[in-house]
Amino acid sequence: MLARLTKGFLVSLTTLLFVIVLPFLLGLLLIPRLPEDDRWFLKMVFTFLSPFSAVLWYITVSNLVFLRRAGYLMQLAIFLGTIAAINLLLANGAYRL
Repeated sequence: MLARLTKGFLVSLTTLLFVIVLPFLLGLLLIPRLPEDDRWFLKMVFTFLSPFSAVLWYITVSNLVFLRRAGYLMQLAIFLGTIAAINLLLANGAYRL
């Protein structure tokens, strides 16, 4: 039981760290020799996980810099705003999957 609990904790921690580091991983798309599979993976991950990443960054900045709790309404606004921004990028062709 302890092994399953530890494994679940490590999987959750790894996912959380990946989502937090996601904006920095986007810089890898600037490398011209990046394999096409890796480029596709980074674009998919950014498209689907960036709203969560934006909310986690907002919570972190709000708690550490502004020294106040992040409100749920503002978290929802940032989540939906990020989704809207990605939809606009996809609709206008500025960002292709």
